[in-house]
Amino acid sequence: MRGVAESSALQETILIAGAAGVVAGPIAWDEGGYGQVCSPSEVELAGMGRETRKLTGQTHEEMRDVATTYRELGTGR
Repeated sequence: MRGVAESSALQETILIAGAAGVVAGPIAWDEGGYGQVCSPSEVELAGMGRETRKLTGQTHEEMRDVATTYRELGTGR
């Protein structure tokens, strides 16, 4: 932050950069904490859910590719 303050940036820019840092810190801590308390299977299920949502309306071939990938990872049904 000191480097930003010593630059020739406008005061508004410096304040925005500081506010962004204040907001980003807790978000990063929260995301890291979630990853630490979740079991690997919960993380994998969340990833499967994201893939499923992305593929909604996609072709059967793409769904088959995703299913094959998850089977190879040992999470197949």
